Amino acid sequence: MSEQIGEAKYKDPKNKNLKIEKIAYDPKEQKLFVNENLHFCGVSEAVWEYKIGGYQVLDKYLKSHKG
Repeated sequence: MSEQIGEAKYKDPKNKNLKIEKIAYDPKEQKLFVNENLHFCGVSEAVWEYKIGGYQVLDKYLKSHKG
């Protein structure tokens, strides 16, 4: 059974920083990082790369909500 997108995962459970600071995607691990400690698992490359009107949806949304 594969993991589902939606549950936040933390490198350090004591540091639950929810701010969007530095967005990075790791296609090998299928992880979407929104800051140094917080990431989401199970994000396929197709979802990360999905575009509407020439814009990469997840990247544009996350960048517009930084801080």
